[in-house]
Amino acid sequence: MKDHENKEDLEHSFPEGFDYFKNMADETARQSRLIDERIKNIPTEDIRQTSHRLEFNPAGLTKAREAWVNREDRRSLEGLKTELEADLTKRMEQGIKSWDLDKDTATQIRDATRETLHPNPFKGKTKEQLDQIKGKEKDLQNSQDFMRTLLDNERKGTNSPAKTGKGREPGME
Repeated sequence: MKDHENKEDLEHSFPEGFDYFKNMADETARQSRLIDERIKNIPTEDIRQTSHRLEFNPAGLTKAREAWVNREDRRSLEGLKTELEADLTKRMEQGIKSWDLDKDTATQIRDATRETLHPNPFKGKTKEQLDQIKGKEKDLQNSQDFMRTLLDNERKGTNSPAKTGKGREPGME
């Protein structure tokens, strides 16, 4: 295997010899980023008339149609992105099953694919930085990434009760 600086890089990389899965994940991530860019470029202006903004907007004027098209376009792009990720998952699971991979290799491929599609923004943050972020409101994806980082840190033993001496049961050594 390649030389990695630490075990975490090794855990979230594809196993050696499984470039097929890496290429699939990279291509899906590239297409997903392109879709995100298209979604970001869709105008979000709400064209409904308010009491503070009067506009000449008779029925059938193009702005109302543009807002409807933008809303539908955003939905279709988000649906396309979901389909891409579902297709990747389906092909990945079929490959794992057809190659009859062991549980550890399959888990490593799944984790590396998830990390390729949705990189964890909290990865590599210190305990103090995570404590500052802890109480803030996050969307679902960020919340899952945050909890995954806390779990990974706990598994590595950075916050382990056994190392701090707290929470140990009598007779445990």
